[in-house]
Amino acid sequence: MEYLLPRASVLAVGTELTAGETLNRNAAWISEKLTRLGVEVVLHETVRDSRPEILAALEHCGRSSELLFVTGGLGPTTDDFTREVIAEWIGKPLQFHEPSWTGIQERLRQLAVPVAPSNRQQCFFPEGARVLPNSQGTANGFLLQKDGLLLW
Repeated sequence: MEYLLPRASVLAVGTELTAGETLNRNAAWISEKLTRLGVEVVLHETVRDSRPEILAALEHCGRSSELLFVTGGLGPTTDDFTREVIAEWIGKPLQFHEPSWTGIQERLRQLAVPVAPSNRQQCFFPEGARVLPNSQGTANGFLLQKDGLLLW
């Protein structure tokens, strides 16, 4: 019996990446860790902060793999809407996650940074998602499934 490695894609979202302003180190780091775990990384895709482009990339990456890692677009600015596009793609509404809001307020208080109303957008996640705490920043991640695809 032939053993098939799970296949993974890494989707990076951010105009700063496609414009060459920021190097996409996340894809390399994720791929290196996955490869060490025995996962076959089959695709890196990078798109601008564009709802139609993110949606198309999710479709493309989702067809290419069983695991999909998405980076970028989870912050408090107006172009951080990756979570909204993912929710649309999986057909689930966004839900407010109170523990994330408490964590953001506490972290910013410790850093003596004022909490902006825009920080609340970082606390919405697709219904049914498992929220993954971020000890290094204010944007928590999330894990969910769509038709057998695991999405981080």
